[in-house]
Amino acid sequence: MAKPKECPECGHEFRGKGWEGIDAHWRANHNQIKRYEDARLSILLGTYKREDRHYKREDFSQAAARVVREATEQN
Repeated sequence: MAKPKECPECGHEFRGKGWEGIDAHWRANHNQIKRYEDARLSILLGTYKREDRHYKREDFSQAAARVVREATEQN
């Protein structure tokens, strides 16, 4: 049995046949990174490489600490 296809940006697993639904998923979730029309060929060929800079996010405790710090600096 073939392994399900995964979005190269976020790892979303496609449950349909192959890449069925990748275009709608990409446009809804990743078009701000790269237009689907520009990413399509490399996705289908399996050569698309995710750029980590789009996924550097602070965790919840870091965000809470930043909010508190910013609030106390304003006073």
